Amino acid sequence: MDKRERILKVIYEGIDDYNLDLPETEHIHKALDTVLFDTIDGILDSVGFLTLSTAIEKRIAAEFCQAFALFTPDIFSREDKPLRTVGSLVGYLEGKL
Repeated sequence: MDKRERILKVIYEGIDDYNLDLPETEHIHKALDTVLFDTIDGILDSVGFLTLSTAIEKRIAAEFCQAFALFTPDIFSREDKPLRTVGSLVGYLEGKL
């Protein structure tokens, strides 16, 4: 499994963790084009983002044997919008890990 596949696996597992506490109608879908965090059509509010990012950070630590903080001061202001979709998050993490 290459790095990109491992990152996608980690994100999908984080989404599974996040979905555990939600009714099925509110589940985040596991697809690259799923919009996560956006001012117009995002699924997550700030609390949801923190919950999901914590799940992903824990899985990154286990999968890549390194600590990683997804929630950084600049994450919301970046022009490339790494949190907009699952796919953009994969690309962002691929460049950071």
